[in-house]
Amino acid sequence: MMTMNRQETLTINLHLALTKLKGASKQSDLLSVIRDKGESKKVFYEKIIKRWHPDQYEWYKHRMKQFYNQVDPKYSRLLIVKNDSPLVIGLGQRSVLETNLTLHPVYDVPYIPGTAIKGAAAHFCHQYLGNEDAGFKRDGVYYRTLFGSEEQAGLIHYYDAFPKNNKNLVELDVMTPHHQGYNDGAKAAPRDDDDPVPVHFLTVSRNTKFCILITCNSEDSQDTKWLDLAQDIIKATVEHVGLGGKTNSGYGKFSFVEGGHADGESSNQC
Repeated sequence: MMTMNRQETLTINLHLALTKLKGASKQSDLLSVIRDKGESKKVFYEKIIKRWHPDQYEWYKHRMKQFYNQVDPKYSRLLIVKNDSPLVIGLGQRSVLETNLTLHPVYDVPYIPGTAIKGAAAHFCHQYLGNEDAGFKRDGVYYRTLFGSEEQAGLIHYYDAFPKNNKNLVELDVMTPHHQGYNDGAKAAPRDDDDPVPVHFLTVSRNTKFCILITCNSEDSQDTKWLDLAQDIIKATVEHVGLGGKTNSGYGKFSFVEGGHADGESSNQC
């Protein structure tokens, strides 16, 4: 009768599995994957996904509820969005695996950094709204109020967006560059019979709901109107442009679920 190695049954921390060595005294799984690309990298990812079963769901849910309930609903807005296609976050970050996924080191879940949300919304504001009104251009008064500039801080703070839960969040994907030699700078021209080189990577599973929180840095009630504008810009950004990497290839497409004040009732949705 076959017995399973106890080590194989242990739940792992996905963030640590993708970023840390197993020990200085023995060869790392990560480095062995780099030396033998292709199928072995796929097997490595499948193995760690299978062993990644976060068992702190109640703790995570309690921590998120605690955080959102501390926010003053008068000076905040909470948006819930859902990715309709796989989401790629941090693919180009430096990693010994060559491809990466942004994972929170404490909560061990994929998340969308607030800087990424702010950057995407700022780009949408300048690129699209700026064509209708110069105030939304990068040097315009509306843009500077919403996103700041080198001379002044913006009025709106953009928080990291976390998933509503921490189950079934990650799946395996693959891209297949066909002209590796040509892309690496070889002199030979690309040919139709070039062999594809599969590159496996992790994505955030589709239909994952994220909670996007923004707050106003001013306690002047007159300034809260900027929160509504920022919320509308983020909504338009995620629906028409998307978030994360490879959006031109169909990744990171989102739909808006709901939004409003970050009061006790709405924060319970996160």
